[in-house]
Amino acid sequence: MKIKEKIASAMNAPKDLFLGETKTTIFSNNELLIENYKGILEYSDDIIKIKLKEKEVILTGDSLEINEMTDDMITITGTIKNLEYME
Repeated sequence: MKIKEKIASAMNAPKDLFLGETKTTIFSNNELLIENYKGILEYSDDIIKIKLKEKEVILTGDSLEINEMTDDMITITGTIKNLEYME
């Protein structure tokens, strides 16, 4: 176990926040929240590609829209049909 992981565990701190890991939360099939993302690679109403720390997430569906975006959090709404992680 790495030192940062040991510290996070000892402090009972969420690893995703302490270590800068990506956290993906999906609400039903119409809203997705990604925390600790790096950037947007592709954006249209039927596909959105997001760069994560070490991977990419590809979201496909209908009427996809970036609803809210900050430096470390993005919310996507629409009809989500598929969510895929790529190396």
